[in-house]
Amino acid sequence: MIGAGDLDRKIKVEKATLTRNTAGESISTWATFAEVWAKVEPVAGREFFQLAQAQAQVDVKFTIRWLVGLTHDMRIIFDSRTYDIVHLAEFYRDNRIEIMGKALAT
Repeated sequence: MIGAGDLDRKIKVEKATLTRNTAGESISTWATFAEVWAKVEPVAGREFFQLAQAQAQVDVKFTIRWLVGLTHDMRIIFDSRTYDIVHLAEFYRDNRIEIMGKALAT
């Protein structure tokens, strides 16, 4: 079970959306899906997770309370850095989700 004191960092979850520019063309932008409190843990060394027979480097593990609608195609903003969601581990019994994130190049 996650204690409230463990969730000491604020993260923003963003979702890709389609909007129109001034010329009427569809463009993809990012919009805030949710802002939540999280436990943020750097992943030591080069830890790898087996994902659909491919391996992906993971830089950070975010642990949050259950968030309805969270998907792999979203991204996380934390401490002025952007992270792709590499893997979601849902723990229904504990009402939490662990998100494995890979930092994007800045």
